Amino acid sequence: MTSEVEPRPAAPGTLERVVGVALFFGILVFYLAQLPSFAVPGRWADMLTAFSGLDPVRPVIRPLWSGLMVGLAALPTPQLALAANLCSALIGAAACALLYGILRRIPFARTKGWRQRAAQERMPRLLAGVVAALYAAFLSPTLIASTRGDFAAFGVFLFLLACYPSFLYLQRPRVAHLHLTALFLGLALVEYPAMLLMLPLLALWWLVLVWTGGQRHWLHLLAAFLLAVALALALALLYAQAYAASAAAAWQGGVTTGSALRELARNHLLEMTRCVPKVGWLLIVCTSVVPFLAILFREHDEPRD
Repeated sequence: MTSEVEPRPAAPGTLERVVGVALFFGILVFYLAQLPSFAVPGRWADMLTAFSGLDPVRPVIRPLWSGLMVGLAALPTPQLALAANLCSALIGAAACALLYGILRRIPFARTKGWRQRAAQERMPRLLAGVVAALYAAFLSPTLIASTRGDFAAFGVFLFLLACYPSFLYLQRPRVAHLHLTALFLGLALVEYPAMLLMLPLLALWWLVLVWTGGQRHWLHLLAAFLLAVALALALALLYAQAYAASAAAAWQGGVTTGSALRELARNHLLEMTRCVPKVGWLLIVCTSVVPFLAILFREHDEPRD
């Protein structure tokens, strides 16, 4: 007598994790196939020489990326340009995987009973995340930033990383997610100038989450944002001290921790004011913001079976 053993269903979330890992490695392989082994002439070659310390006049901006490039230059690698391009490819693929992780956690239903419809929404959410990640990966700006040693991919990665814990909190409200927000937001604030513009929207989103989550983590939320700002200021101070003690500061002469910190703040604000392009901003609004608002304020076709 033989008995058939029914296969055990996959645990909740297993399929999503497998798809996420497959997306990361698939996009990484695609980027590696496009990866140049040299510093692309122009802006990217200038960035490599400036941030790695090969140029004595190193710009006082992007503390984390600058430290990463200095660390790569200190390694006994025969091809610094290839190492920088490979680093960008890893970060770009991770950013696309993060986008997938965020999109697959956004519910279709707007009612308070959306958690009971999670099973019906599982595959549509997963498909939305896959499409978003692949679309972002194959976009020309993403492809360029992820294969040429550009700090733009790192900035987008930190932005998505700062937003990611809020979607974990949406699924399961925990104080630990606020702690992660404090860490990731602090890193993003010191590195990515556009994060300052997005900070009010992120704070408003967190207020909505805490209000509707039923846990009332108000003090934890306030502490998380204060800790994020404190972490960003501490990292900026450490970077200014390191820059003032570097060979670049000695070559320029008269560079102190205070002057380096002021230069970092000035460059940070200057780059933030240039986040909105002078040419093409109307096209960006029409192709991204308007469709987003149209979808946000319409009734969703909620899956029911």
